[in-house]
Amino acid sequence: MIEDAIYYLLANDATVAGLVGTRIFPGYAKEGTAVPYIVYSRISADHDESTEGSSGLGIARYQFSCVDDSMRGIAALAEAVRKELQDYTGTVASTCIHTVHAQGETDGSAVQETPGGETFLHVRECDFELWFDEDKPT
Repeated sequence: MIEDAIYYLLANDATVAGLVGTRIFPGYAKEGTAVPYIVYSRISADHDESTEGSSGLGIARYQFSCVDDSMRGIAALAEAVRKELQDYTGTVASTCIHTVHAQGETDGSAVQETPGGETFLHVRECDFELWFDEDKPT
């Protein structure tokens, strides 16, 4: 599964893991999660087909939200994610990844409720398109 491959790549990269440890989450992070952390979500997916049916090639766009309490922190984290993913090719977690293309970044913010009040967080959204092998329908 491509989601397993994404987690494996990020969690096993020394720079990314050095920044977030294992705080890499599919879909969402629980309220109160320590910063910095990464949340990744699938934005869209296509399944390549020809006149003969599925080619077995999946193309998916994922967004990686890099969250920290400083702009410098999200910049360092987003750069570590980009360096690990951009142009990656190989087989990881039983998934063959043909290529990964960086698609753009945007900055934003979030508010996290804490026992002491609200904490304002910086967020950098990094989009990537992944081309990978997937099971063909039977």
